[in-house]
Amino acid sequence: MSDYAPDLWIMAKMTHDKETIYKVFGSWYGGWAGSDSWKLSSGVTKIIEHENHYEVHNVSGSIYDCGKQNIGMSGYASGVWKNFLRKQEDGKYKLEEIDIKDVQLPVVFEWDQWRPSKDIT
Repeated sequence: MSDYAPDLWIMAKMTHDKETIYKVFGSWYGGWAGSDSWKLSSGVTKIIEHENHYEVHNVSGSIYDCGKQNIGMSGYASGVWKNFLRKQEDGKYKLEEIDIKDVQLPVVFEWDQWRPSKDIT
């Protein structure tokens, strides 16, 4: 089990033979001496919405902390995504970017319980 915090991310919906799976497509900037990277999650099982981010749980046990202000793709990740879209043209599956609010799973809205009470001094 691993935790990931992508610099940028999108929610992907993959449909194959009437079955749908949702995945996080995350990307990271490599910085001055490194190279950019990307990761496609194993499949979303639960989403917990917090005030500033989504905690996205996956089949593998990994958790992606996806910032609400970090939705998108780097230039490198965009090229990878376009390659995924080209490969879908064989008709075996359909891949699309969707809004996280359109995921058809139990989405848990728990961030209020993590907010400090206003009467704590």
